[in-house]
Amino acid sequence: MVGWVIRRLDPRASLARRRLTSFVRPVQEFVQTESASAVLLILAAAAALIWANSPWQHHYEDLLEPRVGVDLAFWAVEGSLHFWVNELGMVIFFFLIGLEVKREITIGELSDPRVMAAPVIGAVGGMLLPLGIFLLVTQGAGAEAREGWAIPMATDVAFALGIATLFATRVPLGLRAMLLTFVIVDDIGTVVVVALFYSGDVQVDQLLLTVGLVALMLVAYRLGVRSMFVFAGIGVVAWAAIHDSGVHPTTLGAVLGFLTPWR
Repeated sequence: MVGWVIRRLDPRASLARRRLTSFVRPVQEFVQTESASAVLLILAAAAALIWANSPWQHHYEDLLEPRVGVDLAFWAVEGSLHFWVNELGMVIFFFLIGLEVKREITIGELSDPRVMAAPVIGAVGGMLLPLGIFLLVTQGAGAEAREGWAIPMATDVAFALGIATLFATRVPLGLRAMLLTFVIVDDIGTVVVVALFYSGDVQVDQLLLTVGLVALMLVAYRLGVRSMFVFAGIGVVAWAAIHDSGVHPTTLGAVLGFLTPWR
């Protein structure tokens, strides 16, 4: 008690506390804004590019190498940090995007089917036009060079959303909703192309199991099940199934987000 009174009366302690507050509060306010994620994304990407192309690039590669695995009696998976970011982190990312699109379709800017058609058509055009340009540029370059025809079809979803979020005050809500739909359709289209033309061995049984598990979630919800543990458990099994199928799991994240009831 005496120490507390001394600290309260000590002007140096009060000054230090004010300085700390003046530093921490802006940081807290920044982190709580939507633009914070966009700024951090751009800074992280810039730092990664500089680091990966510097004389210390082997340290960058070592950062992605630590392996983490799950080994159960009936199923096992192991991968590097890079693997888990791509195979699990991106699933969560696309799940959140799917939720946002579902909200916009249900009560937001995309509730009008005529408005909804615009980003879908734009996404299809955004895949076909770069593909046409690529084939035109690589004409006569040989079969090996033309094997990468699907690369220009993909849109960097995170950066597209990050830039839109960074200028959130200047970007209309309708445009943001259209962009979300655009990237969802683009991602699903890209995944389908990869599955059909670039996947060496797609396990149809695992793919059908994934579809069945998603259907099970919908049935459970219709029957009144609201436990997040139940849906999370089914979701984990569905992720394992689609991972073993050879199709990228981001598709599952987008589908689950889109099918999640908003009301």
